[in-house]
Amino acid sequence: MRLAFWTGIALFVPLAAFAQNPCAAHPTQPHWRVFADSKYGFCFEYPPDYRRITPSIGSRRCSRKDGCLLSLEKKAPPSVPPDENDEFKNAAIDLSDLGIPFDLEPLRNYAPTGLQDQTPEPRQVGSETFYYYGPGGGGVTYPDQFFFKVKGRAFTIDFDGPYTDDKTPADVTKQIEGKLLASFRHF
Repeated sequence: MRLAFWTGIALFVPLAAFAQNPCAAHPTQPHWRVFADSKYGFCFEYPPDYRRITPSIGSRRCSRKDGCLLSLEKKAPPSVPPDENDEFKNAAIDLSDLGIPFDLEPLRNYAPTGLQDQTPEPRQVGSETFYYYGPGGGGVTYPDQFFFKVKGRAFTIDFDGPYTDDKTPADVTKQIEGKLLASFRHF
């Protein structure tokens, strides 16, 4: 009898977790992983070839370290020789809580060079509105930044690299952006 009771509990917990997390219960991308933030009640899916990392002091990952919720790096499979893994170099996705109320005007502080006088461009993806900054001026690379609002707070998902002869992430990253943002849901 005791075994049946514990077995029932073990089966109940995962089912309850799926019921509260729509990304896990109803994935939009086969084999993608799920990130869920239970504090703010949102989730999204990300590609399986990206792995979670812990940003270290001085690293370029998740530059908004105080509010860094997730930092992912794309890694080349072991079968890809190091001199042939350009598609995987410097590809990352970072999620940050900016720690400020959502308002477009203060987001200008995160604008790329030359775009500080503009608020980010609204982009509708499914039922969500994201606010986008792409490349700025100068000879440096810029991640694609997508700002969004959850429970009155400002968050950003940054898509960084790889870069191929341009200062904005490559087409392969642009495709991931669309799929990841389309999987975004509240719970």
